[in-house]
Amino acid sequence: MIQKRTNQIFAFTLFIIICGVFFFVPQLNHQTFIVNAEAAESTIDWNATLTMSGSDGTGFKLEFGESVNASDGVDSLDMPIPPFPPNFPHINARFLTSFDPPNTELYKEVKFFPDTNKTWNFSVIWLEPGNTSTNEVTIQWKISELEKSEYETIHLLKNNTVVMDMLDSNKFSYETASNQPSFFSIVCSNGEMTNTSGDGNHDSSSDTPFLPFSIILLLIFVILLYTKTHNKK
Repeated sequence: MIQKRTNQIFAFTLFIIICGVFFFVPQLNHQTFIVNAEAAESTIDWNATLTMSGSDGTGFKLEFGESVNASDGVDSLDMPIPPFPPNFPHINARFLTSFDPPNTELYKEVKFFPDTNKTWNFSVIWLEPGNTSTNEVTIQWKISELEKSEYETIHLLKNNTVVMDMLDSNKFSYETASNQPSFFSIVCSNGEMTNTSGDGNHDSSSDTPFLPFSIILLLIFVILLYTKTHNKK
């Protein structure tokens, strides 16, 4: 009688343990999913600013980036270049596209997120009529803004030649004469998701609840088998 009572208590205890494990693991995974989803949602958009400045004090800015709400074509996040200012000297820049007017030249170009490669083409021109000397133009950006993208390599090209790793340095300078446009490209490639919990850098610690769970089930099976065999004797 005592042995039967002991077996009943033991069976009830095992039942509580099994219920607890089945409840705890899904809840843990659910919380992990919420954290991962919130982290991914916070990085679905990224934007960066290009600042062009001349040694004579002139300057201009362009903006580019990606968003899940954008497309690689024309969308509401793109901004056509504003009217040309009449004051001189002046630096003017614009993203060059194959879109229909007025979107062939953009002040802000936002493309679709995510992707494995992207290219932004833009031109920069320094204007000072009658000036035959040259001006040094510096293009600057914030590496921290580019690091929010999903790309591993982001290069600045001038006339189809790589001139700067934009994730390694934050500026590029060159000499130019008045009214002579220079053509650049920002080429992003070999993308890996960064600063999100859903990237390729998988954290094996998120799988650890399943290991003790399997061990517990195995122990329960062994104990039940032993108990059943012992009761037959």
